[in-house]
Amino acid sequence: MSNEISSDVAQHLNYQTGMFLTSDYMTLEQNYFSNWFWLQNQYLFTPGVLNGMLVTQQDNALSVSQGVAFDAAGNFLILPGGSGNPVTVPAAPTNPFLVYAFYPDTSKATTPVVNAAAQVAAAASVPDNGVVLATVTLDANNVIQKVTDSRVPVTSRLPAVLPPTDTGLQKMHALQGSVSVSTANLQTAGASVSVTVSYLASKEAAFSKTPTVMVSVTGGTPYATAVAAELAQCVITLTSVQTAAPKASTVDLSWIAIEN
Repeated sequence: MSNEISSDVAQHLNYQTGMFLTSDYMTLEQNYFSNWFWLQNQYLFTPGVLNGMLVTQQDNALSVSQGVAFDAAGNFLILPGGSGNPVTVPAAPTNPFLVYAFYPDTSKATTPVVNAAAQVAAAASVPDNGVVLATVTLDANNVIQKVTDSRVPVTSRLPAVLPPTDTGLQKMHALQGSVSVSTANLQTAGASVSVTVSYLASKEAAFSKTPTVMVSVTGGTPYATAVAAELAQCVITLTSVQTAAPKASTVDLSWIAIEN
């Protein structure tokens, strides 16, 4: 997720009678709405697939069905139907390789009409804003042997997570924060790691009775979570639910503790 919001993000036109609408003005107005969509998607949803985008195999060819998704930058990926969206398999593919969808870079387009429909590709790894769709396994002759559905559904980032401070928090009924967990030991399905989270930097008891702790995981790889809560801390256990090539060395967990 982007950490910096541009100072001109909310600039838009103030229409007046007789105004000469140049291409710069029209682009400014278009960016105004695009910026709001990007920010809303970034901060409300995790990257993933909303609908469709299923990778299927026919002989030694791959295609992706129509669908929609969000990427990490907040782009709304729309993959139309009709053509079947064939996937170009690399000439010298790794085994396995990944099929993903991505938002096209139209920043240098010079044509009057620009097509911003999502595109699909295959490679050994996925770029930062790519959305993983499938993992493809080959045999010794580079013939497609298996296509594993690797789509991850979009999830909500709500409730919002704000950075905690110690001042007066002992009087509050809810605390929240985030923590990063290494994925080094989460390479295979069923693998688990646990992390201890203190509600306060002082590690003192923050609640008078055991709170309910809810956890959400940010990223494109699915994990199951379990929480053992206490008055001053909780232990969060993260379990990998599928074997997949990791896109990052860490995964971010957001937590909120609420006193019942």
